[in-house]
Amino acid sequence: MQVNHEAPRICAVGDNVVDRYVDRRLMYPGGNAVNVAVHARRCGARTAYVGAVGDDAAGRLLWDVLVREGVDTDRLRRLA
Repeated sequence: MQVNHEAPRICAVGDNVVDRYVDRRLMYPGGNAVNVAVHARRCGARTAYVGAVGDDAAGRLLWDVLVREGVDTDRLRRLA
């Protein structure tokens, strides 16, 4: 029996959020589906995220973090 050494592939679909701390001028991206995609990628899986983000600063942050983390964003949509 041959062993498949290809990394697992995971597509996370759903929510995303940004926790905003106005007094500290900080934003942290997250949400269940985003967290799954990022953490699975960090563990070696090939991951993608399907969802939508706004065209504001929070949406840009989410998009940029996913790209930086190596998550496939081909199916991520930016909405007004």
